[in-house]
Amino acid sequence: MSKKKQNDLKLSEKILNQIKESSKGFHFYEDIHKPLHQTAMSLEDFANKIKTIPSHSLEFHMKRGDFSKWVEDTIGDTKLARAINRINVSGEDLRKELSSTVGKRIEELRKAL
Repeated sequence: MSKKKQNDLKLSEKILNQIKESSKGFHFYEDIHKPLHQTAMSLEDFANKIKTIPSHSLEFHMKRGDFSKWVEDTIGDTKLARAINRINVSGEDLRKELSSTVGKRIEELRKAL
């Protein structure tokens, strides 16, 4: 196996892994100081939670760049972080676009394994 293929495999595994520390999970909020008491502990968990989190919470986090920061800094997926940054819709369209973008990336990563 080539060095690049090994690196791609390791990166895919890292991105899809469960986060060990709850403090590093993605904590959903309605607004500042208004937690929803929902935390995503992996990219797949995140994909499932964005299907049910209130759309105003999704908008709150998108406006602040929270999703892309978490995906890049904690999950380690720069490609997905950039794709999330390009999303420019709101309400239920935001949910659909975010869900589709994250879902496609998860499938892409699984195929690499």
